[in-house]
Amino acid sequence: SEGRSVFVSVGDIVRFEADRNNVVIFSRHGSYTLRTTLESLEEKLDPEQFARIHRSHIVNLDMVKEIHAWFHGDFKAKLHDGTELTWSRRYAAKRPDLVK
Repeated sequence: SEGRSVFVSVGDIVRFEADRNNVVIFSRHGSYTLRTTLESLEEKLDPEQFARIHRSHIVNLDMVKEIHAWFHGDFKAKLHDGTELTWSRRYAAKRPDLVK
């Protein structure tokens, strides 16, 4: 960020979002860009704390307020900060413990 490295506590991370060749980290204190892919990031994250919910999104499960059924097997995940994201049926099928 502006020529500086910013360290973000894992507990402060709300979600990750793909942005072309980068990933945007949304935290409780702001957003930061990281030059990586969601796929490589997903491999490093604890699956008990983070879930890939869409090809463009990974969420911190502690930040999810509610999940409800949507259309065609998709779900909507509403976060504590009010953000609503689609939890695609493809990724929901990988986490049946979370979406029913």
